[in-house]
Amino acid sequence: MSIFGAVPRPRLGLAVLMLISWCLPAFAQTHCDPLGGAITQLEHVKTEFASGQYAEFFEYVDARLTDAATDGDALTVMNQAFSSGFESCQTIVSTRVSERLVSEIVLFYAADGRVLFLAWDAIDTSGDWWVVRYLLSDNFDEISQGWM
Repeated sequence: MSIFGAVPRPRLGLAVLMLISWCLPAFAQTHCDPLGGAITQLEHVKTEFASGQYAEFFEYVDARLTDAATDGDALTVMNQAFSSGFESCQTIVSTRVSERLVSEIVLFYAADGRVLFLAWDAIDTSGDWWVVRYLLSDNFDEISQGWM
């Protein structure tokens, strides 16, 4: 007799696999395809954003330089519109303005075919990078006019 009682091992194995596959999406991360000269801390922020961990992104937004109410609204919209995060993403523009300032546009692809652009300016303050300005849009014209 099995230590598992009346439940045959194959069924228990199947149950465990089903449980693992159900929990896996909660831990899965979407890798973001960087451009050359990528900044590790900012790549981490992109990966968290792509994986649906939008609050992580807003932790790197410098509240002294942005509107906290707008940030909260954006977080709510992102959680509603893209609750599962994104299937993939890639940095399409990265301009190193100086040693301490980078400007980027990142393209995110949702599983349902929708896209989202995230443009940001980030500054390095004593080794820590902070987003000081950002724009989210599904319209490239809006992004390009506001950023390039």
